[in-house]
Amino acid sequence: MQTTERRGNIIVMRDKTSKLKEYRSAAGLSQEELAEKAKVCRAHISGIERGDNAPSASCAGRICRALSETLGSRIHTWDVFPGQFKDVLAKVER
Repeated sequence: MQTTERRGNIIVMRDKTSKLKEYRSAAGLSQEELAEKAKVCRAHISGIERGDNAPSASCAGRICRALSETLGSRIHTWDVFPGQFKDVLAKVER
């Protein structure tokens, strides 16, 4: 899911696509368990999985650390949230 946001004469396009549910399932964690480990609310985890919410960089980092600890291997934010933190800027024609 891609969203756009206008900032003056610039449009910021953000890809909200996430593989969080796939990684959470592989770790054998419920949304509540992951939320507790990552210190976020369960509703936020649910929203991220649906594409309704986008995590901040620090939240994404906490989620990935929680998944890494559970799976026993390093999980990077770009694995779980591909394109999430790569803003594409386009100049708006007036």
